[in-house]
Amino acid sequence: MSIEIKLMDLFQVILQETKSNQDFAEKVAIIFSDSESKSASKTTSPKKRNPAPFNPEIVLEEKGEEELLHALKALDVDGLKDIVSQFGMDPAKNVMRWRKKDKYIAHIFEVTQNRLKKGNVFR
Repeated sequence: MSIEIKLMDLFQVILQETKSNQDFAEKVAIIFSDSESKSASKTTSPKKRNPAPFNPEIVLEEKGEEELLHALKALDVDGLKDIVSQFGMDPAKNVMRWRKKDKYIAHIFEVTQNRLKKGNVFR
């Protein structure tokens, strides 16, 4: 078996576990958010965000679009910013400047849908 196939198998296992195990998904998210915050802190010292209240990809996949929208609407702007920050939904650093809750909800919903569609390629 080639190294590429072994790596694909490994990432498939990680992806499946992330989708089915909320604790594991949160641990993986923390790893990525820590590395992002470390590299960001070298250039500036941004405000440390709270952990996201939930992973929108897991909610969308397990409970559907309506439940994700309901969960997002239940949050305040800071909670929505926590999701955007933790899950890397603002690479251009434009979204975090917004003030309207509806814009955050639409952005998170769209990014989450796009990420799940891209994930289907590997299934």
